[in-house]
Amino acid sequence: MTQQTGNQAVEQSADSILVTGAAGYIGGALLDHLASCHAHASVRSLDAFLYGNAPADTGQTDAIHIQWGDIRDRATVREAMTGIDSVVHLAAIVGDPACALLPDLAQAVNVDATALLLESARAAGVRRFVFASTCSVYGASGTEITEDSPLNPVSLYARTKIEAERLVLAADSAEMRTTVLRFATLSGLAPRLRFDLVANLLAARAARRMPISIQGGQNWRPFLHVADAAAAIVHMLAANDPSAGIFNVGAPGENYQLADLGRLIASLVPDTDLAISDDPTDHRSYHVNVDRFAATGFRPRWTLAAGLRELIDYLRHHPEIAIDDPHWSNIAWLQKSHHA
Repeated sequence: MTQQTGNQAVEQSADSILVTGAAGYIGGALLDHLASCHAHASVRSLDAFLYGNAPADTGQTDAIHIQWGDIRDRATVREAMTGIDSVVHLAAIVGDPACALLPDLAQAVNVDATALLLESARAAGVRRFVFASTCSVYGASGTEITEDSPLNPVSLYARTKIEAERLVLAADSAEMRTTVLRFATLSGLAPRLRFDLVANLLAARAARRMPISIQGGQNWRPFLHVADAAAAIVHMLAANDPSAGIFNVGAPGENYQLADLGRLIASLVPDTDLAISDDPTDHRSYHVNVDRFAATGFRPRWTLAAGLRELIDYLRHHPEIAIDDPHWSNIAWLQKSHHA
């Protein structure tokens, strides 16, 4: 069977796939994608539902089996890995504030559990292991960044992702190919909404006619729609000759300075009260080159503008959604649930 990824048809396999973190922001979008394009694949998802997601929220189908499980538990991981051909490892404590709030949990989930998954995957005869990392590993840079650029982490989150990347790359072998996908800053609608991501947050505030303020307007970010992040994972899984190594995953031409992001949102929501300062509170700044992943044939479907327009329209039609509800924010939910 074939499936269109971007503008290129790729051959789909009937592999058995394990997705960790399947109830998360990328995870929900990935399950939707797999349900539509992997009609004959068996997908097993594993999630601790840390952010309150119930299994019914994640779109279970006959081909997708959702189960609660903690990737820190050896017996759970060993059982989940049985009969699996490919692993997509998304589960993590995601974001700088969330990791700073719970550093021990971040280390245990982001690093130690990754080592356990790799060990179990090798023992189970898994053939492909795809790891979701982040362009946050680049920290702050004044030049265009490629996969070979020096890493400059400015947060615990980025440091844990670098540690996990090294484990994943060291586990690569002829028997199990491992791939690291460094995702750009994500945005857009997904089964699990997030309003703690910069583009989503600013667009949501504008849609609710709230003022938006940008600190560090000259700082750069690459952007990618969450649906394209899911499609990128499926694209990698579908490759007949799986590529190992590291790939920056973003959309060509979709690097923005934060000031221009604010102006884009203001153009989508006229009369937005927009304030921009060049004094950053977050010192991350990276302009990312995605040519290596584009050379594999992947083509994103979404632009940042189109994704934000969709999000703004969605919120206009759903006035009941409270964008400041902790459920939509990793850090706010963890503060609430851990009584921090």
